[in-house]
Amino acid sequence: MKKLPFLFVMIALVVFWASSAFAAQATVIKDFGCQIIPADSGLPVMLSTTDKTSTVESASGNTNFTCRFTFDTKVYPVAKILKHEGFACATQFGVTNNTSAVTTPGGQVTLKCKIKAKQK
Repeated sequence: MKKLPFLFVMIALVVFWASSAFAAQATVIKDFGCQIIPADSGLPVMLSTTDKTSTVESASGNTNFTCRFTFDTKVYPVAKILKHEGFACATQFGVTNNTSAVTTPGGQVTLKCKIKAKQK
């Protein structure tokens, strides 16, 4: 009879762990359209991409967007790393100024936009 309470405790722990793991999952979306304007990248052209993009929405409702762009360094040479922050980023989840863009001499631009969940 001592095994029965132990079994119930183990089942309860498994159910609790599984429900906690399910609740803590994030929603991930990849390969959507993303653009960055010249003022935010430091380049003289708008960049667009549909790959190397991801959105992660946490269980808390916070959402992080990341877009990675490539550009031709022969056409648009960049002498040093360019960093921009605090510009407006419009997403399907709203607009945020919690943003950053890093443009590298190697031909990469990484855009990050963070949206905090609205408190209820």
